[in-house]
Amino acid sequence: MQISINDVRHAVIQTLINEFPLIPVSGDDIKQVLEPPCFYVKLLESTHRLEPGNRYHRDFPFLILYSGTDGNEDLYDVAERLTSSLQVIAVEGGPFNGANMRHQIVEGALHFNVDYSCTVSKEATNIPRMMTLQQTGGIKA
Repeated sequence: MQISINDVRHAVIQTLINEFPLIPVSGDDIKQVLEPPCFYVKLLESTHRLEPGNRYHRDFPFLILYSGTDGNEDLYDVAERLTSSLQVIAVEGGPFNGANMRHQIVEGALHFNVDYSCTVSKEATNIPRMMTLQQTGGIKA
């Protein structure tokens, strides 16, 4: 089973909804402005690179913006909770580990980054090989 970009996006959003049930969450595909407190989830530039043997390595870096109403102490508390709750998310294929977690406060909003990575295998295409070859030889006189 391959893990898709949307599988990971939905798992991140669902994890936020479960951890913060009273705070609205907006994915990067929804163009709506929410009143604070709120979360915005944005998938940054994902990568998909070939590895030996029909395998591919995928990286999914996310930026989670949190706009709060209670100042920096609230922002740091949310950063702690995000670090715990996003450490392992539930994707259809099983648990998915977050890495490279980092955060900063920019203009009164929390910017929380987390990366998810996986290796997927692509099924080899079955190319028919040459069946048999008959060769005859002789000597010209």
